[in-house]
Amino acid sequence: MIKFKIYYQLLGVFIVLLASYWTLDFSLFGINFPWVIKGDMVDVYAFAQNIQQFGQLTIKPNLGWPYQSDVGNWGLPSLFDFTYFFIITKILTPIAATNLLIFFGFILVQITTFEMFQKLKFSLVQTLFLSISLTLLPWHFQRSLWHVTLANYFTIPLAIILIILLKEIWNKYNKNKLYLIIISLILISTTHTYNWFYTEILLLLTLVFLSLQNKFDANKLKYFLLLLVMPISILSQKLIISLNNLYTVMTSPVERSYEFIERYSGSFIALFMPSPMSGFEFFSKFRSNFDQVSKLSIGESGPWNSIIGIVAIAFVILFLFTKLIGKNLLNNTSAEITVLVNLFLFLFTVTLFFYWTTGFGALFSFFITDWIRSWGRLFIYLVYFAVIILALFIKQVLPRLKIKYELRNVLLGLIALVIFFDQTIKQLPNDYANTKKTFIEISNFSNQLDKKLEPNCPVLQLPILRYPEGGMVGNVSDYDPFWLYLTNPNRPFSYAAVKGTQQANWQEKIDTKSISKIASQAASVGYCAVALDLRAYADVAETGNKWIEVAGQPLAVSKNTRLAVFKIDPKLKTNSSIQSLITLTWKGQADTGTIQGSKQIDFYDNSFELFALNPTKENVNGKIKFGLRGGNCTPSQSVEIFNSSGEKIYEDPINRVTKQIELDLKLKPREQTLFKFKLTSNKCTVEWFSNALVSVRNERFLIN
Repeated sequence: MIKFKIYYQLLGVFIVLLASYWTLDFSLFGINFPWVIKGDMVDVYAFAQNIQQFGQLTIKPNLGWPYQSDVGNWGLPSLFDFTYFFIITKILTPIAATNLLIFFGFILVQITTFEMFQKLKFSLVQTLFLSISLTLLPWHFQRSLWHVTLANYFTIPLAIILIILLKEIWNKYNKNKLYLIIISLILISTTHTYNWFYTEILLLLTLVFLSLQNKFDANKLKYFLLLLVMPISILSQKLIISLNNLYTVMTSPVERSYEFIERYSGSFIALFMPSPMSGFEFFSKFRSNFDQVSKLSIGESGPWNSIIGIVAIAFVILFLFTKLIGKNLLNNTSAEITVLVNLFLFLFTVTLFFYWTTGFGALFSFFITDWIRSWGRLFIYLVYFAVIILALFIKQVLPRLKIKYELRNVLLGLIALVIFFDQTIKQLPNDYANTKKTFIEISNFSNQLDKKLEPNCPVLQLPILRYPEGGMVGNVSDYDPFWLYLTNPNRPFSYAAVKGTQQANWQEKIDTKSISKIASQAASVGYCAVALDLRAYADVAETGNKWIEVAGQPLAVSKNTRLAVFKIDPKLKTNSSIQSLITLTWKGQADTGTIQGSKQIDFYDNSFELFALNPTKENVNGKIKFGLRGGNCTPSQSVEIFNSSGEKIYEDPINRVTKQIELDLKLKPREQTLFKFKLTSNKCTVEWFSNALVSVRNERFLIN
């Protein structure tokens, strides 16, 4: 039996690979050229290349120069992806490894889906047909064209297998199945955060459901402890990363609470409102105005969500109604099948509410990240649950109709063939020819750079794009700047400094209104060249001519004038450019506001800190000047200022009269220091003023 099972599994893998290769229309002869230029694929190409070159988990050492950049704002990195690339890039090029990950994803989904239907006790023939039908979803093909991490979706059938195993050990304890569950949970924890997070939710609901079936059997509630496996595994992975001195950020729920409440305060009200795309103008305007006030984006309030919400509510009402009146949805079926179908109906209903982003899907934004669009991520769960429920129904109904086993397989095979040809008969446009052409063009451009620039010459990439995703700038999209890194991995480029970090802040502060200032500021922090993606600018000729006036003729221009590189003369470094790049960041309990064009920070705690950073390659010797005054101080209180060594460097009474304070600042290149402010009473409010015309959260101060 096991031998036949392997044959059927291999047949399923072969069919899936053949169908996906045909439908996606990629060329294995061009495996070392990027197959796709869209979206996350480019980022994954860069990720694979970085792992091959540096073997690091999250750091991209050659990007975001002069600082090392990280991808920590995505939370814990996927160890599954890292392991795959760490192994495969030792054999193949990073681009080839990424391309093959597309087909590897189909293989994983097919194998786990096959095992899922086997756990549901379908025959080998039925399992083959059902697993192929689910693996070759059109949704999978579409995601393969821009989201290579399709491979992580093997966790959906694996999560369903875990649900079935939980039910089995709930009925009868089995040590081997318990070990299998634990190993599978650890494996799921190595994939993306939303995979393990939602798996945890599904397993918790399963355990609650089974508890209710047995009226809360206290002896079986110990299985709830299984849910601790994934959080512990995640913490272990974080420990491994920290021991490797790699920087990651896992924002806590507390830090997200304000934005969560602000953004989703109207989410559940939107459940009962019309679509913003309604044909009735009154309803569409009413809903659009509501979405604007409650800060709901199109992905959270689109017409599909309104429709799904109505269906979800109707489904729940119908489900509860049939239970209340005592009618079982599965009359005359085995108790085991009845429990399974009811369980999957329950999980399907819950997933509908999570899929509907303005509903429970908001929990992803609260606990994981705002980047999770549950309407895209959870659709596949809905499909799996729906197909399983339908398959179980058919499995019970057909024997009652006295249809022979062979005929049942023929009927199921015909359904699978219809689905197969419907999903694979038409090839998807993958734009591979243009992608290959672009890659060759940029490769030639990079070769020109190597001939005319020193090997260690860092290149500033314009326009400044926030990493990982900051939206379009002209016709330049997220991740597009990675193309230079893909064709020239040994040269330090500026793109990929993570937004919000000190690595990226100085780039965001560049005065883009003046080309001469851009050049001087870039030179002051060590860049020796600037690469322009001219697709970002409305008037390409005018932009190019202005750069020629400042920096001379370009060193290199790509074939279709997509890119141009200008040499930056070190003599362009000026005092004003260095001054404008000194950053100052406050930290403490404070409100912010603006008075008479100056920056005001009202501190209402008895202490706060001021961080000073020198991101330049020059020594800085100067003074920080700002105003300080007290409010609600009775009697007048004193303020003390300490340096980073703990030495007191300033002490003076404060009152409602603004005092001018000067602090000496001496910083070596890349050095950071801090000043600690302490008040003698926490009943006193301190207002701190600066004439620097910059943002409050990351001040830039004039250095004399």
